[in-house]
Parts: sequence; C-alpha cells; structure tokens
Amino acid sequence: PLVEWVSPIPATLPEPLGPFIPDDLYMQSPNSRYLNQASDVADINAPEAWEWALGNPNVVIAICGGGINWITPGYHQSADVAANLWTNPGEIAGNGIDDDGNGYVDDIHGWNFYAYTGHPIGDNDIEYTHTPYTLPPDYLLPDPLWWHGTPMASHAASAIDNCTAVHCGVGVAPQCKIMGVPHYSGESIVYAADNGAKVLA
Repeated sequence: PLVEWVSPIPATLPEPLGPFIPDDLYMQSPNSRYLNQASDVADINAPEAWEWALGNPNVVIAICGGGINWITPGYHQSADVAANLWTNPGEIAGNGIDDDGNGYVDDIHGWNFYAYTGHPIGDNDIEYTHTPYTLPPDYLLPDPLWWHGTPMASHAASAIDNCTAVHCGVGVAPQCKIMGVPHYSGESIVYAADNGAKVLA
C-alpha cells in the first residue's frame, strides 16, 4: 500500500546489447566506485542498469540539499549539470513577473528557499544559497551548502559522455531533468511537487 508506482521490465523487451559505459574521464575514478566495481560488491551496477534505461526527460528530480553550481565555471560540474536543468515552461526569464502565478518571480530553474535580508522568501538564484554566518577567508566555495547540492544534482542526472566540467559527475539517470530547490523545508518540497518533480533528493 505504500508503493505508488512500479515499472517492471516487460517480458517482451529485447535483450540488451551489453553494459553501457560512458566515456567520461572520471567513470573509472575511485571517486566513482559507487557506480561500478570489478568486484561487484559495493556498487549500484550502473552500467547494467544503463543498458535498460538512462532516465526520462519527463522525470524531474528536485535537489533540496543546497545550491547547484550550473553557471560558475572552473570548479565543479557546471556544464554537465546545466545541460539537464529543468526549465519552468510557465515563466519568461528576466522579465520580473510571476508569469505562471505560483508566487515566485522568474523561477526559471527552481527557487532558492534560503530567506535572507531583503529576500524574505528567498530568490530565484539556485546556484548560491545565503546563510547568516561568515565563511573563513580561505574557504574555496561560496557557501557551505553549495557543495552538497551540486554533487547531488550531478550524481542524480548530470549529462554523461564527453563531460566538459573540471570535476565531472556521472549521472545515474542522465536523461532526467534537475530542479533546484535549495533548503530542506516544507515550502521547497511543496514547490517541487506542485511544479512536477517526481523525485526529491
């Protein structure tokens, strides 16, 4: 009774041709051992899954944990994440109007639910979150929660094959879309569900 939807592999589906191995630079990196290991002990068997499915562009994965780097180049997986960002079909970018009437102005790729001074309900900048404390001067990232959202988005659904980012991620469902809703809160979860997200991460 707790299962909403299940999709078994149809008996009539043709046999797969073999495991799909993307040519991303970090596919065989120790950092990607969760995807595939020679011992086949502690991984998710990604290549075996990919021979059946690579995700679906109609499935939106909402990333709640932190900001998603999709603009700033040179540090994380910006290009590979940006390639699969969800785009709100009811909004017109940059016009300063809540075109779809959902209460969020220019929420093109989602909404940053970290409220801060001047923006009591957050803003549409899903890349950076806004926290009330000061970072140490040698901190490499713009926000202590930024790194958490970016890898989550990358592992979930970043583009694969010929990755262009400095630190490539390998998305387990690379044809799905990524919605940014930084901040685990009731508002972020409701927003994600109301705007078509099927998965919360």
